[in-house]
Amino acid sequence: MEKFICPYKEAAPQLAEDYAAACKGEVPARFRFT
Repeated sequence: MEKFICPYKEAAPQLAEDYAAACKGEVPARFRFT
């Protein structure tokens, strides 16, 4: 996770939280299909 998530923590600070939720099978509230 460090390799893929940490470079984006300034641009997308919630990315790590959203990734963890997605791994548990949850859809993060901020997630939008585009």
